[in-house]
Amino acid sequence: MSFFVVNMITMMGLALGIDYSLVMVQRFREELTHGHSVLDAVTIAGGTANRAVLFSGITVVISLLGLLLVPSTVMRSLGTGAIVVAVMAVAASLTLLPAILRLLGHRVNAGRLPLRHPDAEPRAWRAIARTVSGRPVAWAITGFAVLGLAAIPAASMRLAFPGTESLPQDNDLRIAVETLTADYSVGQATTTVAVEGGADARVAVEEIASRVSADPAFGEAIVEYLGADAMITTTDLLDGADPEAAAAIERVRDVIIPDAVAATDAVAHVGGDQAEAVDFSAVIAGAAPWVLLTVLGATLSCCWCPSGRSWCPPWPSASTCCQPPRLSASSSRSSSGAGATICWVSRRWTASRRGFRCSCSRSCSDYRWTTTCSC
Repeated sequence: MSFFVVNMITMMGLALGIDYSLVMVQRFREELTHGHSVLDAVTIAGGTANRAVLFSGITVVISLLGLLLVPSTVMRSLGTGAIVVAVMAVAASLTLLPAILRLLGHRVNAGRLPLRHPDAEPRAWRAIARTVSGRPVAWAITGFAVLGLAAIPAASMRLAFPGTESLPQDNDLRIAVETLTADYSVGQATTTVAVEGGADARVAVEEIASRVSADPAFGEAIVEYLGADAMITTTDLLDGADPEAAAAIERVRDVIIPDAVAATDAVAHVGGDQAEAVDFSAVIAGAAPWVLLTVLGATLSCCWCPSGRSWCPPWPSASTCCQPPRLSASSSRSSSGAGATICWVSRRWTASRRGFRCSCSRSCSDYRWTTTCSC
């Protein structure tokens, strides 16, 4: 597994652990404020907030499964590590956290923030929720417009490994690399061309080396014969994140090598740091559509109604899936607008196809609104 998985586990573990704990603790404190005993507060919070945590974790795992489709050890390691830590975070929130809250009891409010009383009503959030729920269509259009504007830079996004150009101009390493490149033609990386059968095609090998040396993206090429094969090594004079560096690799592969070995039986392969970056970017770009389709398809399947009922909880729940747009807008902490819209459309389409009609009733009991829907 890649060593990057340690970073992924740390980031995902902190993010999910804190998020799920906040949901559970906040609900527990609300139930204590309503006058319930510690045991009843833990029970009610476990039956509501933990439900949201469970379906949020399922959504996260489904999304991360897409990383396993990328034919790269690095991406699969990251996906595996993130899935494991997501499952562990959900398990801890469903089992360990309720036990800790039961032991803490009313002492959970002992370390409250200054200027913030635990019994205070969240007036600002309620006002935002009422505003959004009052005009769901307008706010949905506004939300999608904002997301669209934020996604515009992605159209010109280019995948590349960061080089020294990402460092500040006065950085010692960047100054040293630029000096070596400009004055001594010594690059920060190397490109190697391995020619199978190069010993029998020396003219072609020398032509490749000559044209590579003449390319402004490379330094002087050195030829070495190893038995029946040949190795051509050169330095990369451009930064790894420079678009011209990737274009230079493509020129070697698509122009220089085919022209040189066309009349021989030799076969040439291009490797090195920059070639690896180009190939890795191509792998990621090629797998991205399949990852996206898998994530959306899994989300859609989660909300399907094979027997007239959704596999997901009813709309009024605090889960991460199958909320109508006006509810999902007020619970953005645990659901995305895209996921909620997919679930809502799936539910409405399936109900119309199968002839189902859904009706809901709402009542207030035990200091909580309860909504019951039947189809």
